[in-house]
Amino acid sequence: MIHNIVFDLGGVLIEKADKEFVEKWLSNKEDTDLVYQTVFYSKIREQMDKGLMSKEESFAKIFSDIPERSREEAKKMYEYYFNHRKPTKNMPEFIKSLKDCGFSLYILSNFFESFSKLSSQDGLEFLNLFDGVFISSDNLTIKPEKEIYQKFLSKYELEASDCFFVDDRENNVLGAQDIGMSGYVFDDVSGLIKYMFSQKIL
Repeated sequence: MIHNIVFDLGGVLIEKADKEFVEKWLSNKEDTDLVYQTVFYSKIREQMDKGLMSKEESFAKIFSDIPERSREEAKKMYEYYFNHRKPTKNMPEFIKSLKDCGFSLYILSNFFESFSKLSSQDGLEFLNLFDGVFISSDNLTIKPEKEIYQKFLSKYELEASDCFFVDDRENNVLGAQDIGMSGYVFDDVSGLIKYMFSQKIL
């Protein structure tokens, strides 16, 4: 029986930036794909999420890979994005309902920023309802590495079979399933609810 529900942050609890958002900030629209991939999905970003590079060092390298004509706009775009994040549609209400049902709720995320700063933003206060927050950069491992799931379970003294993991990336869900969690690849809240009912989690 599932007692613990474990959520990813970006793309599940809070909205991710998309290419359309990035394009709005750039005068040179042809740089959109490059800026999007470099800022949000580069190998350097992965090292930062893993806690192997500082935020300052990482972003200096990331922005140096962006053409000079778009560099300052890309910096402003990312600063705005982090300070104005929005919850995924219907997610705050869903999280509150899960708490009311008696579930223990956790966050397991590839993340490097200050969680306390994030959870204090307008509209994201619901993040403070979680019983535990496990951030990759604090633990020197990232999803879908086996170690991150093991460290997470150990820290909160949880059994994998009692956990249901929700992430928007299939490889991360497969990583959780490999160590015994059940899981779901997230698209929207309504789909997640339907799946949880079908599996008799709700």
